[in-house]
Amino acid sequence: MLKKMICLSIVLIMSVVFANAMPIYAKDSLDDLKDAYEQAKAEKDQAKVAYEKAKKTEQGIQARVRGLEASIKSTEAELAVLEKQISDNNEEIDRVAAEVEKLEQEVAEQDSDLNSRLRLMYMSGDMNIIEVLLNSENIIDFLDNLEMIKRIHEYDVQVLEELNAKLKEVEIKKAELDKLKAMLDSHKKAQEDRKIALAEDKKALAAAEEEAHASTMEAKSEMDSLEAESKRIEQELRNRQSSATYGGGAMGWPVNGRVSSGFGQRWGRLHAGIDIPAPTGTPIHASADGEVISVGWNGGYGNMVMIDHGSNIVTLYAHNSGFAVGLGQHVTGGQVIAYAGSTGNSTGPHCHFEVRVNGAPQNPMNWL
Repeated sequence: MLKKMICLSIVLIMSVVFANAMPIYAKDSLDDLKDAYEQAKAEKDQAKVAYEKAKKTEQGIQARVRGLEASIKSTEAELAVLEKQISDNNEEIDRVAAEVEKLEQEVAEQDSDLNSRLRLMYMSGDMNIIEVLLNSENIIDFLDNLEMIKRIHEYDVQVLEELNAKLKEVEIKKAELDKLKAMLDSHKKAQEDRKIALAEDKKALAAAEEEAHASTMEAKSEMDSLEAESKRIEQELRNRQSSATYGGGAMGWPVNGRVSSGFGQRWGRLHAGIDIPAPTGTPIHASADGEVISVGWNGGYGNMVMIDHGSNIVTLYAHNSGFAVGLGQHVTGGQVIAYAGSTGNSTGPHCHFEVRVNGAPQNPMNWL
């Protein structure tokens, strides 16, 4: 009898222990899963920010590379113009040098003729000139001969002076051209140095672009991985919470007010809910009974709350300034769950309200 009572007591105790242990284990597992989901979602948002930042950095570097490529092309065009100018100047210098050489030869010939005439005059003394003058037939002829001799002498002097002046002018021009050539050579060297520097910059930027691209891909890979993990946990949460059934009937409005933007296409994309303007801090109410499956920051939605109402029906409340519920909390229709705000991508304080069935957005007006 005593043995039988002991056995019954043991069975009773084990039954109580297991009856209590199973729910606690399931609850702890679900809480851990919800915590993991919130952590994965937060990490995903951080990874997305890092990805967008890396992408902008990569785009900035690509723009700088394109700018440098354009600058290099411009420099190459400038070099081509300078090389043409140098070639033209070299031809001009050759032409002037030939002209100088010809003039020097003419001056030398003129000088030789003049020297020969002077030597002849020296050797013959002034007899030739006197003879010419004495052979004049009359005073008029004498004056004419004297004028002729004077003009010959003046002509020789004038020719020599003109040749010397022209030679000096050509020498000046040649010096100017040499100076211009030196300046262009210097400019060309400066341009070549600039071209080398730009090529080095381009090489450095190409390396930076490659590094930035790799960083972008790494950030994207991390973001995609976290996105997948977040979806996996979210799906597991939904699987665990999908046993509930929606009670039916019309949903209540999350906040009183007019609809400023309806459901449908807007700015080339689907506006998945309705917008109801409300001052910051206005209480936002649950549209129906359900369980909070998401509460926190969610990118463009800002501070967001999602409630599972069963039958794969979920409502979403976005751009809130604050929260009044926590993850996993059961709420009733009309209960305050958040406060209106303008967080995320928002142009002013309002409540963005969505109804989703199996994840697909529905027109909330058909449910309210």
